[in-house]
Amino acid sequence: VDVQAVHSLGRLLTNTPGGNEPAVADHALALMLSVGKRVAEAHARMQSGDWRVLVGTELYRKTVGLIGLGRIGRHVAQRLAGFEARVLAFDPFLDEETARRAGVTRCSLEEVLTQSDFVSLHAPLTPQTRHIISAGALKLMKPQAILVNTSRGELVDEEALLAALRGQRLAGAGLDVFQ
Repeated sequence: VDVQAVHSLGRLLTNTPGGNEPAVADHALALMLSVGKRVAEAHARMQSGDWRVLVGTELYRKTVGLIGLGRIGRHVAQRLAGFEARVLAFDPFLDEETARRAGVTRCSLEEVLTQSDFVSLHAPLTPQTRHIISAGALKLMKPQAILVNTSRGELVDEEALLAALRGQRLAGAGLDVFQ
């Protein structure tokens, strides 16, 4: 944010940590559930008169990988406990004690990508995280995996994601943010 420009326009700039963390965590789970159960697709089919059942996937007892375990990532992990999910986390700043308290298993990025049924992004945008979900990362994911991004659009190479979805190399994506 260009702070000087904000002030020169007579605007107020604030940082409100904690303000929307529960809402974003809820939204991440809503995306996991709706993409997994194919809610939008089933609704559209029903409205067109097609009542055939669509088979989706459950979140219950699945493996969920979190990329980033800051405040929002920890809220997501807490909510996943109710689904009896196995939660893996990649965060270069995550220590073992914090992981234990959050109920997650610390893993490498590669382990999160290869083992997870759902991958949810909760990392800041930095030069190291830009396109952390690249064509190569998407190739590591299970074909039945679902990607969720409620963090920053630039974490995902959108062209690579679209190619993976069109090529059926990924089951789905729930995106709240875009480049």
